Amino acid sequence: MKITIKRGFFLILAAVALCASLAFPGVSQAGKKEGTFVLIQAEGGFASCPYTQITGSLGYGLLLGIGGKFKGWPLRFYLIGGLVNATYWHHDTFSKTGEDYRMSLNFMDVGMGLRVLLPIVPQVRIYLDALGVGSFQKSSVDKGQGNLQSSAWTWGAILAGGIEWRWHRNVATGIRVEGNLYRKLTNNLPRIVGIEGKSSGRIFIGLTQSFMF
Repeated sequence: MKITIKRGFFLILAAVALCASLAFPGVSQAGKKEGTFVLIQAEGGFASCPYTQITGSLGYGLLLGIGGKFKGWPLRFYLIGGLVNATYWHHDTFSKTGEDYRMSLNFMDVGMGLRVLLPIVPQVRIYLDALGVGSFQKSSVDKGQGNLQSSAWTWGAILAGGIEWRWHRNVATGIRVEGNLYRKLTNNLPRIVGIEGKSSGRIFIGLTQSFMF
């Protein structure tokens, strides 16, 4: 699936966040607080891969960021980069032969992008992320006659949003929703075992733990 990210995407993110800053009472007060410059965020939760028609698995990731705010602006901007990973397992039977098989499908995405963060009230913040990624996809099928393996790189994007409770100046806990989109899925093994779907992406919903300095 071809992915197109318009040039004005980051400007749209900033515009939406700015409108929200004018609409929510308390934003101006929260935005006056001193910002931090370094961000470390760990995430873990449920990852679904519609492409394989597998119900889901665990996903995890780590993001690092550096940035800050302009004087008088409530918005924070961070240049972010990191890694997210998820592995899926599937156990089934070939419809034609009746032979059992076990399949694993792993996605490791490495990328960089931008985060726009908006404090709503002093302890609550929302954010939007957009990253371009390189994705290493590896799959294997273990069946009675042997083991098949396939791996390749492709590229795509991560679009995500979240809300955090900043319960300490340097620590925040939150919820994150993430969509991972790919130009194409390069693995052929899901097609070999007949479980491919129509989607070339993944969805992640989980908890985050952030540290700011």
